Amino acid sequence: MDELEKALKTALQREPAPEGLLDRVLLAASLRSAPATVWWRLPLLRWSVASVVAVICIAGGVSEHISQHRRQERLRGEQARQQVLMALRITGAKLRVVQEQLVKTDDGGRGQ
Repeated sequence: MDELEKALKTALQREPAPEGLLDRVLLAASLRSAPATVWWRLPLLRWSVASVVAVICIAGGVSEHISQHRRQERLRGEQARQQVLMALRITGAKLRVVQEQLVKTDDGGRGQ
């Protein structure tokens, strides 16, 4: 047990602190306790963030405007398509009437 006690006593013996340890510890403590610089206190960063937000808002507005314009164009195109289809139906009906009249006229002319 004597040897174990001696080894522990030697291992746990006080040693003087290395040179400059106190200065390093105090510096580290002061850095940790220093208030962090808040980003909005920096004018350049604050204006940069405001500019980015403004650009994003403008881009979103322009994008929405373009999207709305495309929807309106698509709606107008669909309306024009419906009008063309209606005109074709009317034209087809009129052509059938004319064709029937021509057939009647041809039949009537041959029978005389």
